[in-house]
Amino acid sequence: MSDHESLERLVSDDPDVIADHAERLYRRLDATDTHDRVDAGRALRTAARHDPRLVEPHSDALIALLADPHGSLRLSGAVGLAELAEATPTSVVRAVPELTALLADDAPAVRMAAIRGLARIGERFPGAVSVADEPAAALSSAASPRIRTAVLSVFAAAVLADPARFPETVGAYERALDDDDPRVRRCAASAVASVARVDPTALESPERTLERIERIERRTDAQPWNHDGKTTKAARTLRSVVEDDT
Repeated sequence: MSDHESLERLVSDDPDVIADHAERLYRRLDATDTHDRVDAGRALRTAARHDPRLVEPHSDALIALLADPHGSLRLSGAVGLAELAEATPTSVVRAVPELTALLADDAPAVRMAAIRGLARIGERFPGAVSVADEPAAALSSAASPRIRTAVLSVFAAAVLADPARFPETVGAYERALDDDDPRVRRCAASAVASVARVDPTALESPERTLERIERIERRTDAQPWNHDGKTTKAARTLRSVVEDDT
């Protein structure tokens, strides 16, 4: 490999070779040339998507990228850690503060990757991710519909591991039942029903929540093009929870 050859292209062709080019990888990450640094970050991102174990020796480098001024490098760090969190969450628990900070990132793709990483860590270690409770709750109302949906569906993996540790997010899930976007409302219904199934006491009132979901269900039935089954299933779950409590 020449000094000018793309490390990302090399890793794309054969991800396993990243182990043989660690010295070149770190030289490029430390370079003053932005192109070289971005290329090295993308090489890590590519390897992680192929096999997260390939980047486990580089977890410190991935964490360092989360604070980089360049968006592509922050994305590479967040994607690499999200992939690694699925394979070995214990190896990236220490990145929770940095991933939480990225929930406020300007780039939606970076925020999405941070949500995935936190969800995968939180599914195993909810206590470690509880620091993301308030930032995640804020995203569920202030971000784009795509990000709001991700907080309701993807980040829910952490919330459902121990809903009591995420009171702000659970509250935001309930408020999202009134969201302007129909897809967000349906995802909120599904998320709230899942919380109720795990811990009904985490909800302000399962009975009132059921009434709100039934209203969404009626609106969805009147608009079959918006029907994906989530609201019907959520209402069924809440009815079962409410009946069990009476």
